[in-house]
Amino acid sequence: LIVLRDMKSGKNMVHPFTEFIKSEYGNNKIKTQIDNGGKITAFLNYILDNQERLKIGTFCKLRYEHATIFLNYHCGSLNRETVIRYRSVLAKFYYFMAKKSLLDSCEEKDFIVNTVIKKNGKIVTVVIAPFEGVDLPEAKAKSRNEHDMSPELQAMLLEVAIEEVNQIAFGVALSMFGGFRVGELVNTIYSSIRTIGYYGEYGLLITIKDNTLRPELKNNSAKGFAKRPRFQQVLSPFGLMGWLLKMHRMKYSANGKNNAVFINAKGQPMTYDSYKYYFGKLKKKFFERLDKCENPLLKSQSLVLQSRRWFTHIGRGIFSNNLIDTVDNASQAQALRGDKSIDTVSVYVGDSRRLGKKFEDNTEDVF
Repeated sequence: LIVLRDMKSGKNMVHPFTEFIKSEYGNNKIKTQIDNGGKITAFLNYILDNQERLKIGTFCKLRYEHATIFLNYHCGSLNRETVIRYRSVLAKFYYFMAKKSLLDSCEEKDFIVNTVIKKNGKIVTVVIAPFEGVDLPEAKAKSRNEHDMSPELQAMLLEVAIEEVNQIAFGVALSMFGGFRVGELVNTIYSSIRTIGYYGEYGLLITIKDNTLRPELKNNSAKGFAKRPRFQQVLSPFGLMGWLLKMHRMKYSANGKNNAVFINAKGQPMTYDSYKYYFGKLKKKFFERLDKCENPLLKSQSLVLQSRRWFTHIGRGIFSNNLIDTVDNASQAQALRGDKSIDTVSVYVGDSRRLGKKFEDNTEDVF
């Protein structure tokens, strides 16, 4: 919902502009609706805050130059891709209002509307508005997030989690051996976990879905959702997952509410942000241990890791790379990762250690 607040009385009223979000993004996930609704409200608040300077008394008087001013000045500190997303949403917003004849200075014929087929086969509508003079920031060189570690570092990361940040050690293992995302971890409940073999000796099978463990915070910032509800298999090398599940349940289920697997210090289910807080502690402890390590190889790998960008998603990246080095083809990796499209696996195929090793083996006789 887009809400208009009376700053004197403090009362809120659902604004008719909500119809734009429902008509344009109603079929999208809640996160997409909130993200794009946030861009529209940022623009509308900018107009309200600068009414006198812009000489505009009502939204019906909006002109294309107002969008240009907003994109150039309010969004000037943002990166190029973010400004382009703002421009795209504003173009659709202006087009929506023009079609309903809500704007005095804008007409439907001013816009260029194209239908585009994306790589995944999805058909989307692209609206180009006459926002003249938009000064896009320079494109920056992309630094891709790190998504892999050597086996030695993987072992140390899990070891540090167990010994130093035990609250999420089981979660780190679920990411490394099951590809779990943070939003999926904080939605996991004990009743959704099935063990394979004696107490998870051969792995786990977990039902992933939105369990509304913190209803007072639901939809608060479009974070903490299960991206794709599914049954997810978790591998268990040497029976590790069964042992971790047993230890975690003994320590963190007695005071937990709502049957949540991951709880904070107050016994409440962890939120998306609180899990990231604990992972931040883990990352700091991990580097502290690497700095004290006497192994020169691990020290050099530590320097590389500290220069790269990585956070909670590293666990899913480790899982994916280990899968690619094990399975026979990318389709098997797609199934075990729980992906809809095989395209998402391609980046890991390109980085696979096994591909380089197989190439070496196949060309050894040449040399």
